[in-house]
Amino acid sequence: MTVVINDFYGTIAGQPAYTPFQGGRTYSRILNDGSGVRAIFDFCAQSFREKTFTPDHYWDDHYRKAADWASYKERLHFEVLHKDDQTHLTNHAYALSKVGASLEELTHIPLKDLQHQCNSYGMGYILNRYFEGVETTEEGDLIVYYDQNGGIVHSGIYHACSSTNSGGSVESRWTRGASGNRYVFEHEFFFLPPPLGDVAKFFRAKKTLPASNAPLKHIGDPMFEAQEDGSFAFIPTEANKKVRETIEKTKSYRLPEIYPQIEHVSDINFFGVCFMYAMDKIFKSNYDAVKSEVREGDLCGGGTSEFLEKYFVPVSTPQEGDLAVYSSSWGYRHHFGVYIGEDRIESKWGCLDVYRHPPFYVDPCDGDRLTYYRLKEQSQR
Repeated sequence: MTVVINDFYGTIAGQPAYTPFQGGRTYSRILNDGSGVRAIFDFCAQSFREKTFTPDHYWDDHYRKAADWASYKERLHFEVLHKDDQTHLTNHAYALSKVGASLEELTHIPLKDLQHQCNSYGMGYILNRYFEGVETTEEGDLIVYYDQNGGIVHSGIYHACSSTNSGGSVESRWTRGASGNRYVFEHEFFFLPPPLGDVAKFFRAKKTLPASNAPLKHIGDPMFEAQEDGSFAFIPTEANKKVRETIEKTKSYRLPEIYPQIEHVSDINFFGVCFMYAMDKIFKSNYDAVKSEVREGDLCGGGTSEFLEKYFVPVSTPQEGDLAVYSSSWGYRHHFGVYIGEDRIESKWGCLDVYRHPPFYVDPCDGDRLTYYRLKEQSQR
């Protein structure tokens, strides 16, 4: 069943609206239409605040009564579908699990790694790469909720249902932030707590992804040259030094204006520093198992690193997904990134944003020597 956007999508669902952070047709709450919506908002807000502190058996009964009340008072669709034992999943990761098979087929990435990408980099990262916005709804579409500032706060799965007030219903887990909620609900579009969004938009997985043209070999560059030990050394010409000095003195967000070779990756929201980001990106969903071994003193120092020796081997010809380690000429490691092909590295600059850049388009303090490492399990394939 396909439902086409019309002028009114139900009292609770909201109506089509153009918003500055979307640039397309979306749905918004109706806050003052005099039909008792405010009472529903108050109920949702109260339940959202108190649920964490209330025993499960109470909420089973409470939400059942709420569904009866809503159906009687407003003829709304709301029910507790089930308890989900996977409490580690965020509301976004739960929604992705419902479209997991198609996403895996599209991306060739296991669902658990896609969910890890979502948790690490944010839902916007997933949407930008694997989905496209749609203005008609179909069974199984992803519905994403935004706050008034354009931030993504909630997501669920659309179900076509002619018996609802909205012409459809949403399956979602009510959580905000990390995890913990065990309940999955089926509800009208906006019969959910106000903190979970005032604007909604539909997405559908892309049919195909553009083929990667990133070569799995290193391309020559006038900024560095290969060394006998397999590493690469910065060539300190005046022109090369000027590039790095400019990077050092310029605020990072302005650098793409000066050097188009540097790309600001705006859809990644990752909290942590360079080596945390690099290890998370390389280990993917297995990162939690080794996170306790990732210590700054071990990685960002001179001499050998227990972690690097345990999990990696140095390589002289990098391929996509290898670890890039920057060090000084006296051996101290200062910066970490991930090789993404075409002589480009993706790295997080300190506590700031993530950038894609040529190997030595970095701050001079990051070092003048670059060594690539490959996970041992991948080097043996």
